[in-house]
Amino acid sequence: MKKLFISFVLLFPLFVFSQEYLFDYMLKSTVKRENPDYNYQSYDMVNSKNHNLYMEVGRNNINHNYYSILVDNDKKIVSRFNLTDVNKNPIDFIYERGFEILNDYKVYYNFFNLKIENVGELKYKITPEKILKPANQIFEMEVQLEKFEDDLIIINFEPLSHEQELQIETLIKDKLKSENQIGNFYIKEIKIKYFKKSTMIKNVIPQKVDVILDLSKVK
Repeated sequence: MKKLFISFVLLFPLFVFSQEYLFDYMLKSTVKRENPDYNYQSYDMVNSKNHNLYMEVGRNNINHNYYSILVDNDKKIVSRFNLTDVNKNPIDFIYERGFEILNDYKVYYNFFNLKIENVGELKYKITPEKILKPANQIFEMEVQLEKFEDDLIIINFEPLSHEQELQIETLIKDKLKSENQIGNFYIKEIKIKYFKKSTMIKNVIPQKVDVILDLSKVK
């Protein structure tokens, strides 16, 4: 999961329960890794107008129960839920606990000068000119875009800070503008080579949803 587990402070319920969140898309993804035992499906919720909100939705490999991690990068709040079924409408979110994201968590990667290049039709590769730390590591990201009705160029990758994710999103959008690619897009496929030999490939299907999560009413 996300860098959220690096450092937290437990929040008081009254503080957590004063929030309301809107999500207009579910990103249904198939994630493949080198070891097929670690392949999985995710059903993450996003707000196409506010990329500082993200709700990761996954399934426990042991008991197969659904869970979600809601990240509010504006308010620096994280909330964890259990779910009954992602295919149910509406989805029942069962509140478990809340945390505050601390400002002193360690960022895994420290890049110098991220670069982007076109490697195909609406396909781009993002690499740093140099990785300052950790030493002897790699980072290479390829994204395949497709035209869409809303802005779903959203980067969510655990070893990156939210600021680095937004930087990559901006880099992609600026590249599109320079190529006179007009309109909105979503990331249909993303391939990431990271650490030393790890590779992750995610294929994404966006699905319109209307999720209003009022934390004062969650179970």
